[in-house]
Amino acid sequence: MMETEKDIRDEKEPLPEEDAAQEKEKKAARRKEILEWVRTFIFAIAIAILIRTFVFEMVSVHQSSMYPTLKDGENVGIFKLAYTVSPPDRGDIVIIKVSEEKNYVKRVIALPGEKIEIADSTVYIDGEPLDEEYLPEELVYDDYGPIVIPEGCFFAMGDNRPTSIDSRALGCFDEEDLIGKVIIRFVPFRLF
Repeated sequence: MMETEKDIRDEKEPLPEEDAAQEKEKKAARRKEILEWVRTFIFAIAIAILIRTFVFEMVSVHQSSMYPTLKDGENVGIFKLAYTVSPPDRGDIVIIKVSEEKNYVKRVIALPGEKIEIADSTVYIDGEPLDEEYLPEELVYDDYGPIVIPEGCFFAMGDNRPTSIDSRALGCFDEEDLIGKVIIRFVPFRLF
């Protein structure tokens, strides 16, 4: 049986109903792909917000109280869940909420139940001098104490002791006021 020209043309050219159905399928596929991208984007933003709110956050240092360890303008990363399982350790650099508008970057020096005293620019914990190799040797600062740190609190100081506003002026900080532990320095990159 021989094909006619009409039969050949019909095989190559879709009927108007087929064109409409194919166009409808293409539009549905595009719509589905756009919805998938929107869902992925919304999910990524939600995950980023959750991580920033509860786990990790970048913070810019805008003070000189931690000099020379941290300088004004440096960016650090804080781990917000650090103290949900265990209390802070001596030497931890922490972010402390001191008011609704203000957070401080300080170093944990004394823990609950410990007696702290500062004499001749040396910190004593329970009568023993604290080894603070992160401080410049020539640093001179005022005497303080002795005081015993209450339960649920800690004593924190800046590394730039002569100019730092810290537990010596503000008293002991509540552990509840800890926002997180500084775990990484990002800027400047050479100190990463």
